[in-house]
Amino acid sequence: MSIPNIITLGRIMLVPIIVWAIVSSQMEVAFAVFLIAGISDAVDGFLAKRFNMTSELGALLDPLADKALLVSIYLALGIWGDIPRWIVILVVSRDIMIVAAVIVSWLFDKPVEMKPSKVSKLNTAAQVAYAALVLASLAFGFKPSPYDIILMGLVTVFTLSSVSLSQRANSRTIKSNLSSEAGAPARSTASVAGRVHPRQLAFSLPHAESLSRDNFLEGPANAAGLALIDGWPEWPNRIMWLAGPEGSGKSHLAAIWAEDSGARSTTANALTATDVPGALATGALVVEDLKAKDFDDRALFHLMNLAREDGAYVLFTGREVPAALDVELRDLRSRLRTIPVISLLPPDDQLFRGLIVKFCADRQLSVDESVVSYLATRLERSSAAARRAVELLDSEALRLGRPVTRALAAELLRDT
Repeated sequence: MSIPNIITLGRIMLVPIIVWAIVSSQMEVAFAVFLIAGISDAVDGFLAKRFNMTSELGALLDPLADKALLVSIYLALGIWGDIPRWIVILVVSRDIMIVAAVIVSWLFDKPVEMKPSKVSKLNTAAQVAYAALVLASLAFGFKPSPYDIILMGLVTVFTLSSVSLSQRANSRTIKSNLSSEAGAPARSTASVAGRVHPRQLAFSLPHAESLSRDNFLEGPANAAGLALIDGWPEWPNRIMWLAGPEGSGKSHLAAIWAEDSGARSTTANALTATDVPGALATGALVVEDLKAKDFDDRALFHLMNLAREDGAYVLFTGREVPAALDVELRDLRSRLRTIPVISLLPPDDQLFRGLIVKFCADRQLSVDESVVSYLATRLERSSAAARRAVELLDSEALRLGRPVTRALAAELLRDT
């Protein structure tokens, strides 16, 4: 990585510092950091041009750093009422519109060259000058008028002008590309139409899976685990172990118990010896996903000892039973073998079908009985397999712009 790019990255790292300074009313610090950022912008530009250090990465990072700095400053000052909020909306909206234009051009496979115009450069200069004036007035206690009014006017005029020019240029570019492509003799009409259609974006967004008691699906496979949770605090032992295959409901049951008992939760590989007292502060703890060679033996040994001394409850979850774990610490190995184990089994047919419906509901998918029946008879009989199949159906239906049907399920399962 070149020196100008390193300087640019440093300027990006100054963004949270200047935002902190503004919201903490440390305006002298904010102004000083702003000056440093401005000097670094000039230095990296000089080095890139003077010593031929320009690069594609630098061409992307430099405007990103400038926009991140300016937008952050304007938002922070606007939220705290130091500048009019309408000018914050104007400045931020311009950048959103530019990004939107780039996305639209990408959707149509017609990328637009992002080359700043003279008006755009003047607009950036006016924004920088206005931000500097406001920060300086807040840092040193002088009144910025009438210069702030003048600069606000310039920012407004240049922002609106740059938006107008940018949108017109992008529109001309896209139309020109489409026209040239449509007139190409070597391509068929179908080919041209195929390229002009916008692409469907399939974003892999997180879907919240409900882990409440009301949304837990009961069945013979998990009856023993549910009885354990419902029977708390009358457990046969204050330290218990839930074992079962991936997706068998261990985490769901643990979440229900944590809600009822006020337990904190952690993963086995994240637990350290120093964390143990704090983890047991509420008198109950869930330790998820214990597996061989993926936890600190001494931390776990310390946890079990302290839980026994304090009379705390601990619920472990894992795919394996404790005796199957390869533990080097002999004392821990013997302690683990004394923990009562409740095993969760693979789901029966009724529970499996219910899980498919639940996973679809969690992702807000509307499916009919034919889809559920098709999946239930062709998937591996496990909760994990059902979850993966529903995730695949959801993402592919979104990508293809099709509803979730039995036909789509058949296509996808045939290809996997």
